Amino acid sequence: MREDYQVFLIWAIGCFFFQSVAYAVTIPREDVVSITKQARDELSRTMRSDKSFSYPPYLGSNYIAQYYVMLHWLGGSELAAKSALNTTTLTSVLFSQQLADGSWQAVPDHNLPHGELDTTIFNYWALKAMGQDIRNGRMTAAREFIRGQGGLAKAKTMTRFWLSLFGNLDWDSISYVPLFVFQPGWIGDLVDIQDRVSQWVYPHLLPMAYLRATRLVKKMPERFLLHELVVGLYTDSNGALTPSPTSIFKKNWLNPYDKALKNANVAAVSTAELRAIVDRSFRLQGAQGSFGAYTVSSLFTWAILQDFALRDPSYAKRITPACEGVFAFIENLYFNTGPSAYMGVLDNGDYWDTILSGIALSETGIAAAALAPTASYLSSKVVPITKVKAEGGVVTGDGSVGAPAMVGIPYGSDFEYAPDVDDTAELVLFWTRLLRAGHAADVQANLNASLRWMEAMQNDNGGFGAFNKNREGWWLVKEIAAQFADSAELFDPSTVDVTAHVMEAFAANDMTVANSNLQRRAVAFLRTQQQRNGMYPGRWGIGYVYGTGSAVAGLRRAGIPSSDAAVSRAVTWLLSVQNKDGGWGETSKSYLDASLAGKGLSTPSQTAWALLGLLEVRDDPAFPQADRTRVAQAVDAGIGHLVSSFKKQGTFVDPYAVGTGHPGIIYMQYPVYAKTWTLMALARYLDRTPAL
Repeated sequence: MREDYQVFLIWAIGCFFFQSVAYAVTIPREDVVSITKQARDELSRTMRSDKSFSYPPYLGSNYIAQYYVMLHWLGGSELAAKSALNTTTLTSVLFSQQLADGSWQAVPDHNLPHGELDTTIFNYWALKAMGQDIRNGRMTAAREFIRGQGGLAKAKTMTRFWLSLFGNLDWDSISYVPLFVFQPGWIGDLVDIQDRVSQWVYPHLLPMAYLRATRLVKKMPERFLLHELVVGLYTDSNGALTPSPTSIFKKNWLNPYDKALKNANVAAVSTAELRAIVDRSFRLQGAQGSFGAYTVSSLFTWAILQDFALRDPSYAKRITPACEGVFAFIENLYFNTGPSAYMGVLDNGDYWDTILSGIALSETGIAAAALAPTASYLSSKVVPITKVKAEGGVVTGDGSVGAPAMVGIPYGSDFEYAPDVDDTAELVLFWTRLLRAGHAADVQANLNASLRWMEAMQNDNGGFGAFNKNREGWWLVKEIAAQFADSAELFDPSTVDVTAHVMEAFAANDMTVANSNLQRRAVAFLRTQQQRNGMYPGRWGIGYVYGTGSAVAGLRRAGIPSSDAAVSRAVTWLLSVQNKDGGWGETSKSYLDASLAGKGLSTPSQTAWALLGLLEVRDDPAFPQADRTRVAQAVDAGIGHLVSSFKKQGTFVDPYAVGTGHPGIIYMQYPVYAKTWTLMALARYLDRTPAL
């Protein structure tokens, strides 16, 4: 009875004070306007001469550590001398990131006190190889952390590959990948491995299968060996092996490095089997020199090409320039990416950066005419698509006459073989804004073709994946690739955030649940994804805050009223996890422990994601007035947090990772997110909150 009275009282007070569309603002409007303008101008100044934007995302300096040791494996000190990698800089960067317990996090998550085993292994490895005394305090702390986690034996599968190349682990610690799935002929066609795994797995799987089959190992100097990280071995203070106590097992583990060398390079693998993998790899070679658009897949491929040139000299003329291209590709991303240099930029995401920047600027008052060249730039980067497979990927390349029927935009350069649904949805939003302002008429045909492609990409369950259609996971491939599940997400299923963004794109072009079967199916999918407490999981951003904010915006734009349970329950959850400082935050660990969903230090990006959802319901008459009041107060507090954050930092910057590479495994820092999603939230707030 008391609860009913309180609800009525809140509703009555709300009706009295908030009958008009103008809400009481807890922070001076002029402050919001000023910060929005400052942030907008800062972003605008970074437009490049070709009208694009670039804020390279990164995954961790451990990838630079990995690169250092591999440079020596691939070409010794001679190749290392050609690299722009500066060992003094790398050493400084690594030690500056080390945590108190000796461990490292790939990208910072200030919500967590400890680092990750694999990241710490790579950083310790590189520091030792660069000459750091492993007896000093920092190296000792790192070593104790690694050994306390179980040592090298507990490393994830992908880390085991790198370790095995040096003989630090035996190849037997990694499951064999059957080569028949890569061979030409009916078996390879039946398995169709490229169209069964996620876009990002395939370029890595090819060279990793080659390496496991051939068991490649090179004898390396002692400084590259990690005996001291193998729990159970006896090493001296320098990490060198010492004779183990007399035992019946002495012969087997006196020197595992010699054992690894002995067992390596003896597998009976035919040149024809390996050639099939090499040929598949070459089909993924991009104009920038990568194999599959990623530095890690390219580095793995470099290793197998170097080996295959010795097995089949007829390939040498093709392999030599290919390896030079890989070197240039990696060097550019690792050391020529401005503030992200030495932070582990693994791929080029400039088109995504440009799309988000374009939207943010168009919403904050930059004239459409000034952004039309950016729209045209992006239009020149779309990929024509001739076919969408029922279960698999897309066939790119324009086989038609005139304008292609379908197009999609890649995430960045060298991803032309895999256009991105999420990026395309946001691009449609950007183009639509400019077209409705009477500019960028030249993109209309590509906008229509983009809508046709996204419509063709809708999965059978109504949702959308990032790159592929119905890539939910085939049982045989699950068996073949199961061992890699600890290092990457293997498939590309429908996700809440991508689906919601597609819904927004179609809604912007006047397609809602009232007239679009695509929207009705997408809404049905989102209903299946909502958790009992109202939240939605996020795939490409951390985590439930991203998913829930995206879902609310997508549902509302598609025509679902705020009073619908799917929306109102999501809003209630967002309100329940707002931090006392007015912002929102979430630790990456929420992917592994859902009880941590919505918990974490506030970040600009996660605050913006929550606000973008809440702003879609704040003014909806279908939403109960008492709830609208709570939402209005939460929105004001969130905007206040963004203003305060900018004033303190002089810019918008996320203090820890907010992007997701592979849920529960790898996270990313996208510098562009704090620069753009915040502006969208501020702009929509100002647009929908008239001055008092």
